[in-house]
Amino acid sequence: MNKKFTINNKSNVQRLRFLASQVSKSKVGTEIKTMLDQMAKIIKELRWTLHSSAIKKALGVGFLSLAFLSPAQNLNAQNFLEPVKSFNTEFALDGFNIPNLVDIDDDGDLDIMGISYDITAEEFRFSFIENTGSADSPVFEEVIQDPMGLINPDGSFYGMGFSHDYADIDNDGDLDLFTTTSIDTNYNKVLNFFENIGDSNSPQFKTPVELAEINIGGLYSYYLDLNFADMDNDGDMDIMASGADYEAYYAGEGYKLSIAYVENIGTDSAPSFADGVIGAMDLDGISFASEDDFWLFSQLEVADFNNDGDLDIVVSGTAYEGNPDFYYYENMGGTFAQATEISNLSDLQDHVYLFNTFGDIDGDGDIDILAEAVNFIIDYDSTDLHFIENRIANADLFDFVELEGNYSVTPNISSDIIELRVSLTSYNDVQIYIQDSRGLLVNSMKMNQVKAISETLDIAGYPEGIYYIKMIADNKVKTLEFVKQ
Repeated sequence: MNKKFTINNKSNVQRLRFLASQVSKSKVGTEIKTMLDQMAKIIKELRWTLHSSAIKKALGVGFLSLAFLSPAQNLNAQNFLEPVKSFNTEFALDGFNIPNLVDIDDDGDLDIMGISYDITAEEFRFSFIENTGSADSPVFEEVIQDPMGLINPDGSFYGMGFSHDYADIDNDGDLDLFTTTSIDTNYNKVLNFFENIGDSNSPQFKTPVELAEINIGGLYSYYLDLNFADMDNDGDMDIMASGADYEAYYAGEGYKLSIAYVENIGTDSAPSFADGVIGAMDLDGISFASEDDFWLFSQLEVADFNNDGDLDIVVSGTAYEGNPDFYYYENMGGTFAQATEISNLSDLQDHVYLFNTFGDIDGDGDIDILAEAVNFIIDYDSTDLHFIENRIANADLFDFVELEGNYSVTPNISSDIIELRVSLTSYNDVQIYIQDSRGLLVNSMKMNQVKAISETLDIAGYPEGIYYIKMIADNKVKTLEFVKQ
């Protein structure tokens, strides 16, 4: 689900242009620092939905790429604390809830929009918890049911579904709403569109319109998730979706979660969507050993998680009896690396966290998680929202499950040739990526069903600097370092 900071991109770009013009005029150091800090915060928000190149193009300010868009920032040095119940925040319904962090009222802080299942009434309802504090000191008010004209068309699951995402799809300055909803005669999900006919500060939504013409790639699941983001950097919002791939199952490929890309071939104000494509951009999906292992729910998040200027993907889910699993797809420059399992988010204790939402809840410059705590094995009563705080530390944003084996790069400082030697514990399909210190892809190769790797790599044409060899197999990763001199 989409947890964007402030998705009013047009408004943010205008604010940035104004601040940039004032920076160029100002001669007072403290004033410049204040304006630069404000610009950095806005750019951080924009980067959840726009490529860095799109931000720079919109601004036309060359120094921004050096000042704010460098992966050397401290944003990629973070880790997560244990989940705690914070902010005295709950949905106050007997049932389960699907939260979404979004600045729905465009006041600069993250509110909580939700879809809630009310066990007593046996219906799904929209919920709103307003943040009346600030971006760095949130204060959440009491839950409001059926806010802003948002009414479930028929109260049933089939009328609403689970996934909901917010995007300014018609470029009119406010956030519209999409949900995955009813099921057509071919058992495919259909999207509902709730147009915002209010404004960015006072949203008001129309009765939903069914968008049966949008083909999300043949994925079918009650728990399919969608996320709007500009994946192809053309200035309009595309759709990424994750869900059960029944076509793969009936083709004998077993239980599989797949990812579909639905390209917006229209414009930022008049969208038109091509048919969804499963496996686009090398997004291979995740396979499961059995039906018991398969996720009850899937969630997909798009953001620049590693702070290198492009949009990455995290998918997560939970089997019926088990802890949540999180997988990371790194954007390698238009295509994605194989999924790698995130180890520092996969063992959350006490509850099964079926629904989670990403965002900088406490305004400290890193990505936190707000998770709905529910355990279907015990009951469905789960009004608690737990805060998983991200604390800056000497670690990457995510820790990954390591690919076991013996590895060497010799020499690890070279001007022309290096030797890569790998001995794995079992046969695997191995994807190898070479990246520079900014995270940009330099070279890649794939080897099918190998246990030993012996490769001579010619690096004579590489610029001087630090490089990383990233090897991914079976959703595990191993990274080696070498220096080109």
